Amino acid sequence: MKKRLTGALIICAMCLLLPFSAKAKTKEADVKDALYTDGFEKVSDYEKYANEDASVKDSLVWIEGRGISYNEKAKSIIIRTVNGEWAAYCGESGTSSFYALAAQAVDKDLRVFGKYTGTSQNLGIPEVSFINSDIYAGFYRMESTDNSYRLSFCDYAVEKNALDSEYTYGEATFKTSSAFKTEESTDTLYIYYSDKIPAFLLAHTDDLTDSAFDKISDDELLETFADVYLESSEKLISRKEVQIGGRKGLICESTFTVEDVSCPMNLYSYMTVIDRRFYYFGNTEPYLSTETFKNILMEVVSDITIKGDSNSVSGAVNKIPTKEDLVGDYLMTYETVTASGETNTNTADNKMTMADLEDYDESTGVYAYSGDGFAIVLTFEFDQKGKVVCHGTVTYDDAVSSILGKKKD
Repeated sequence: MKKRLTGALIICAMCLLLPFSAKAKTKEADVKDALYTDGFEKVSDYEKYANEDASVKDSLVWIEGRGISYNEKAKSIIIRTVNGEWAAYCGESGTSSFYALAAQAVDKDLRVFGKYTGTSQNLGIPEVSFINSDIYAGFYRMESTDNSYRLSFCDYAVEKNALDSEYTYGEATFKTSSAFKTEESTDTLYIYYSDKIPAFLLAHTDDLTDSAFDKISDDELLETFADVYLESSEKLISRKEVQIGGRKGLICESTFTVEDVSCPMNLYSYMTVIDRRFYYFGNTEPYLSTETFKNILMEVVSDITIKGDSNSVSGAVNKIPTKEDLVGDYLMTYETVTASGETNTNTADNKMTMADLEDYDESTGVYAYSGDGFAIVLTFEFDQKGKVVCHGTVTYDDAVSSILGKKKD
């Protein structure tokens, strides 16, 4: 009987024989719908609010219209809806960078989620305030209807500081601010903007100089690693290819939840491959991305410099992995060439146990198994950072798959 490892690899390879469109991951995403609307009532009866009807006092509302002007005295964006004008109140004590960003709402199609506060004393029209320091009470915000622009209390509370210093993480040096706090864990850098809000930047890098990746282009590695980083997201909001500093990258926005946090969280991230290293920079904040922190992220990644040659990493580990070293979870990338010449790629998770490794030769690092029209040969080794990787082939009838794998941490 085939071993479970062998069967899993065969199944993954055979999946590539299906029509590619049936399994290809989304390479572009662009959600424009309004999200996190629970608790807010979309205004339909304008007169109730214009006349300060008691039934709508302090209600949570959602309006949609065109930003036509910014009134400095009233600290409000005037929004023209199909039924009448509203004042989107921006608060009295926001940061200077916040008010500069708020003024950019003019001439945009907008949605505003906030509390109805009666009639604006300065403007004489219904007013909705989208500023609420209780972040977890609901997602108060002003945003464009295409989700490309957004302001919330996070922007209101945190000044966008000048990036007046540099930080080196791994091979990369980039701009940051002396006002930020930094903290490094084993494999991740955290940059905290302020104690006032739960928003921060995280950075991570993966070494791709191992020979297992030699036949894979930077573009293919970028797409594959992006798929891995996004696979645990609850919702993919956007995924777009960009060129920054002459380098291809991806800008992605996605949502996720944390067990001990009472609201959804967001990752607005930039991913790229530079000199055979994968770089990930992700801004995290509640609900959805906002302008202050998107701008900080883009400034950070717009001027990345690489120190030294990433192919010259000291401390390489040359010994052959033991069976004990191999036990664990792997991410496998398969490229299959069919008899017709069609080439397909896919990624999948595999788990290896001691029972799966009976045919593994610890003296050579090679796993080989054949039977019933198929054959598998995998070579296991350590990469420059001491991580277990593998490469090899699976043949099944007329199909041949090349395999590249890496053991997960």
